[in-house]
Amino acid sequence: MIHTLSHHETLRKGMLALVLIISFLLIWFFQIPHVTRSSFAVSDVTRNTLDAPLYEETFVSKEKTRKAHAASAFALNNKLVAFWYGGSEEGAGDVKIYRAIFEAGAWGNAAAQLGPAKVTQDLGRFVRKVGNPVGFRHADGRVWLFFVSVSVGGWAGSSINLVESNDQGRNWGKVKKLVTSPFLNLSTLVRNPPFYFQDGTIGLPVYHEFIGKFGEILRLDTDARIIDKIRLSEGSYSLQPVIVPASNSHAMGLMRYAGEPPMRLLEFETTDGGNNWSQPAKSKVANPNAAIAAVYIGNDKILAVVNDSTMGRSSLSLAITDTQRGWKVIHALEFEDVSPASHEYEYSYPAITRNRTGLFDLLYSWNHQSIKHIRFNDAWLENKIVAAGESW
Repeated sequence: MIHTLSHHETLRKGMLALVLIISFLLIWFFQIPHVTRSSFAVSDVTRNTLDAPLYEETFVSKEKTRKAHAASAFALNNKLVAFWYGGSEEGAGDVKIYRAIFEAGAWGNAAAQLGPAKVTQDLGRFVRKVGNPVGFRHADGRVWLFFVSVSVGGWAGSSINLVESNDQGRNWGKVKKLVTSPFLNLSTLVRNPPFYFQDGTIGLPVYHEFIGKFGEILRLDTDARIIDKIRLSEGSYSLQPVIVPASNSHAMGLMRYAGEPPMRLLEFETTDGGNNWSQPAKSKVANPNAAIAAVYIGNDKILAVVNDSTMGRSSLSLAITDTQRGWKVIHALEFEDVSPASHEYEYSYPAITRNRTGLFDLLYSWNHQSIKHIRFNDAWLENKIVAAGESW
């Protein structure tokens, strides 16, 4: 009899817990104002008018810290604004998010923007480490800086935060946390740049690493409220999505692959403005569980920056694709011939953007020691495309 009562009591408590969880999920779900989805906002591609090929290399971080990683950038008039995180070691208590500005052909001094101490103070809760900064400039001049923070454990326990500046990043407001998950708001990370929808709302590519590994798009209003979520993948093999709109209705997506071999870049697309996305499929481009970056270059072509290897990040290349012919690697930016047992070199976490004069700016982690910057123009890129046997 005692055993029977105990069993019924356990069932009753289990059912009560299930009801509470479902109720909590429903409340959280309906707190997000689900709105009609809008198509993508795209601008005409501006080609650089310089006839001569242009290709320049420099370093951004100039050994400001022992380690530097995960840069992002956006164009600001004739300037380029870069963010990254740096410190003694990844995840160390001295790691901060840094900013530097490229102007008149040279990088200014890197300056720390925020670290765990400010985030802890603003959020009123302990934060152990910060990372993955993603800068975004609004049409009205405001600058948003997204980044992840961790209180306990590794990156899988991250939350996304946002801080805003009204003076191009010279001063920042109070950090606020984006509530993206009903359970402790854990395991949502950001890496790649946002994009606009036609109604002025913003799409933020994000991903999860706790239990599963999958991608999503958070749709934000201009006050950074989450008004919609779009799932891009399922399971435990895809992360760090990058979204490249090519028209109001068509966009291509790429994701880092973290599953079983063969190790290949994942690709997917939408043809209805992002309402529906195809299932991620393996492309012909290798991907050693590494971040990618991409930008639209016109004529239905996308330029991607990839670690085209299956066993490490010792090579970094440019690849192009169109909707008809698939992918082709056109230029090796970095290459080191290393053995499987010793990957001594790493060129990773690229970010690429295009300014209003048509120049391309590429940033990436150079051996985790510095952030490298490469600037090139259409003439240089066209030469590489033609040399690879492709049409411009």
